[in-house]
Amino acid sequence: MEEQSPETRRRLRLNSPPIAFVGGILLLAVLLTAIILVIWAVGGFGGEGAEGLGRV
Repeated sequence: MEEQSPETRRRLRLNSPPIAFVGGILLLAVLLTAIILVIWAVGGFGGEGAEGLGRV
């Protein structure tokens, strides 16, 4: 594995920007999903809140 370390480092350097970009998008997607689920859960138990968000 030590012999492959320079190659893997080169690959990581080449792939790091796309991985960081995709990782950032996934992180934003997870955060947005969590926020939407929290809002839906808080308004969903009342019934009217979920319907109001659905209409918008």
